[in-house]
Amino acid sequence: MFACCDGDGYIELWDLNKDTEAPIAHKQTSKRTALNCLRWNNDGRKIAVGDSDGFVNLWSVDKEIS
Repeated sequence: MFACCDGDGYIELWDLNKDTEAPIAHKQTSKRTALNCLRWNNDGRKIAVGDSDGFVNLWSVDKEIS
């Protein structure tokens, strides 16, 4: 799994074992502020995503994949 975020407030999840050209999820945050950092937790089921306003959101990934 690979994740990335962008300046338009989107987070994308990629399963590189299945497809390297299209993400399996493409979601936008409700605030639509620029996302500038993310970090997986140790078990790989959640991602903390920081935005340009200094807020951090926690995303559950295991529900997105299944």
